[in-house]
Amino acid sequence: MENNKVNRARKKVKNLKNWYYFIALSTVGSFVMLWFSFKMQDFAAPEFVGWIYRLIPIVWWLIIVLQGLGIRTLLPWPFRNWEERQIRKFMKEEGERLEKYK
Repeated sequence: MENNKVNRARKKVKNLKNWYYFIALSTVGSFVMLWFSFKMQDFAAPEFVGWIYRLIPIVWWLIIVLQGLGIRTLLPWPFRNWEERQIRKFMKEEGERLEKYK
């Protein structure tokens, strides 16, 4: 029981750490994309190309917010318990397989 709590805590910390990395990467990427979208105007690119480069940071930050809500368990994800169910399923199958050869 205690081992299960430790594993869940480690998983949550790992998810949180990855989320912070994603925030840092998205911040840098957003500034680069915005800078690039305005530079595209200098090269007489079609205006919709600049808007595409401005839309990418918005999508990134929407994903960041949704991931943050999922990590904080404020947003019900349909696959939240999927990993735990799969682990239990595989452990049960492995146990049955071991019992078969005893």
